[in-house]
Amino acid sequence: MTDWDAGYSGREDFYGAAYPDLVEWIAGLPGRGRALDVGCGQGRNALELARLGFSVVAIDPSPVGIAQLSARAGAQGLAVAASVDTVETFEVDEPFALILVDMVLHGLGNELDPSALVARLAAVLAPGGVLVVVTPGPDEDAERVRHLPGSTLVVDRPIVHRFDGETLTFHLTVVEMAAEG
Repeated sequence: MTDWDAGYSGREDFYGAAYPDLVEWIAGLPGRGRALDVGCGQGRNALELARLGFSVVAIDPSPVGIAQLSARAGAQGLAVAASVDTVETFEVDEPFALILVDMVLHGLGNELDPSALVARLAAVLAPGGVLVVVTPGPDEDAERVRHLPGSTLVVDRPIVHRFDGETLTFHLTVVEMAAEG
């Protein structure tokens, strides 16, 4: 059992609810389509994306988190296809309108190249799609996203998360990929 599995086994909302202002921002996007939640954990964001009308694909290396997400999505009748996988190995069959990467890039470890992973994600976005990245702060991971070739910076600001009596500040960076034209 991994550390994530142990944490998820002990608590259904290990990271709390989705960020309300992120959900509100995504709700304001025109259109819907396929969304990918990378490092979905127990599915707090995947469930919200499905509630907003996206057809969600959610991946995470934790079998416990994926099982919990699948059970909750099924019980709520939400369109979420969850699987135990990682961004490095996930096979993409068609592009996504939205890709969400919440607090994942900073924890990849030294053996993985975050720049290559950001580029891989950008490559599977549909033209006009958005890449949404939440990082601990306005750090080098946010910088990688800000300067993706073929993208336009849409959002670059702090995001507040209230959890277990604490107020935490993270950083939200969103880019839109150029539409075909």
